Amino acid sequence: EAHLPAMEFYGAGYNVFVLEYTINQLDEAALKMQPLHDISRAIRMIRSRAEEFHIRPDRIAVCGFSAGAHNAAMYATNWHTDTISEYFHEDKEKFRPAAAILGYTLSDYIFMRDNTEKRSPMDVAFFKASNTAFLGTGEPSEELLDEVSPARHVTENTPPMYLWATASDELVPV
Repeated sequence: EAHLPAMEFYGAGYNVFVLEYTINQLDEAALKMQPLHDISRAIRMIRSRAEEFHIRPDRIAVCGFSAGAHNAAMYATNWHTDTISEYFHEDKEKFRPAAAILGYTLSDYIFMRDNTEKRSPMDVAFFKASNTAFLGTGEPSEELLDEVSPARHVTENTPPMYLWATASDELVPV
């Protein structure tokens, strides 16, 4: 959904950038924090060229849908952590997002794992495969599931968010 919503925002007068972040093909190492590093790299690049792009560097928001929403939510709850600033050897403030827009995001992996009674066997298998691609295992530990559950890490550093989902989504519970 990257380009269609981006063009809607652009048509409404916003500057937009579409990030094609790293994904896993199931036969490679787990993604872990790579998507956050991709977002961080993009934020740094956009801020460094703010004048050229005619943007306000303090007004950069992240937006995503589904897996991209999870990445944006993870970024919004982790931008200020050493996970990002130490990786880039830069001040944490360089990575601050002004806001986040999240469409049907999986925000709590522990909730998702514990609420399987309404999901089909296909959905359960998809969740396990997604865990393998993202985390390197189909049966991640409680600690790892917590780490990748942005809803469990909202703090005073988390920017304002607009969250939306649909009740008819059978894969990701509202």
